[in-house]
Amino acid sequence: MNEEIVEIEEDQEQLQYLSAELVDSIEPKDIITDVNALSERREIQEMNDEDITITSAELFRTLVEAGGLGLATTQIGNPYRACIVNVKEPLVLINPRVVKFGTVDENENNGKRVIYRESCLSIPKTMKKPKKTVRFTHVTVQTDNLGVVEFKPDNTNWRSQQDMYEDEGLLESIVVQHEINHLDGILITDPKIRYNKQVTVNKTGRNEKVMVMNPENQEISYMKYKHAQPLLELGYEIV
Repeated sequence: MNEEIVEIEEDQEQLQYLSAELVDSIEPKDIITDVNALSERREIQEMNDEDITITSAELFRTLVEAGGLGLATTQIGNPYRACIVNVKEPLVLINPRVVKFGTVDENENNGKRVIYRESCLSIPKTMKKPKKTVRFTHVTVQTDNLGVVEFKPDNTNWRSQQDMYEDEGLLESIVVQHEINHLDGILITDPKIRYNKQVTVNKTGRNEKVMVMNPENQEISYMKYKHAQPLLELGYEIV
């Protein structure tokens, strides 16, 4: 890939083109919960500066009101393909599409997946009871406004489930995947995303790390699948 990879700095103001007056003038949109409406894919289309500004303001204003970590245009009835992610900082992606589940650097572990717990503003019951999903740790995204952007964990040497959930880089990567799924009409309840123990275990490579729970004390350990296999026979569970 010849395009320059954009490094998103925490102090980089991605939404500096949005004035406080404009954001305040936007009424928060109702979050769509109708499954049929949410299944409608948003196709890539040209957006002028005004389209980008208004769409960004609608996403930002509605997300602030709703209190989530991300929001896609499919969730507010906006016709364009765009989303906002607010983990390390508010970040709007215009016409995002996944280039690769991994990074451009072939030396990195590009195929690693984790089991995560996700909620969705469009599925209210998940706000109290998150769904287990299977996500890639790394994702490379092409956008019209930022070029090619890599999202990846701050650290992958987690020693516990808590370490993993405290990794903001991983969280940002997963939120990006979640919102692009929305733009493709896919929800976290979809079989392609939802965690299925049997399917997930069958697809796990011997050297891929998994989270294993001790059935007696609920303690979580992080290890290679080949080391976890003997424990599964003793009643341990991959989570």
